[in-house]
Amino acid sequence: MGEIDLSQCDDVERVPGRWSGAWVVKRSRILADGIIENFEAGVTPEEIGEEIYDGLGAERARRIIAYARTHVRPPEPQRQRASHRDSACIAAAIRAEPDAAARGASDW
Repeated sequence: MGEIDLSQCDDVERVPGRWSGAWVVKRSRILADGIIENFEAGVTPEEIGEEIYDGLGAERARRIIAYARTHVRPPEPQRQRASHRDSACIAAAIRAEPDAAARGASDW
């Protein structure tokens, strides 16, 4: 699903020292990511809330899942690395005009 901003979800909290500060269901040690990952794997909210995390409740599982689905952060754009071909072109340009590097690329 991508990175999720759970900071405004009423059903979860971040407590220092509890699961290394990961998002957990309030007043529990249930990882919010565990609920979301189980749902993504095809497990129903009823199974998550009543069987996997006994005591969580299906309704609470549904709320966390619904919140997560609407608060996915878009992925960070990946910087493209220069290809070998690009590097070869740059090297050839510098060899063709050796003083260009000293003047700066804007003068090329």
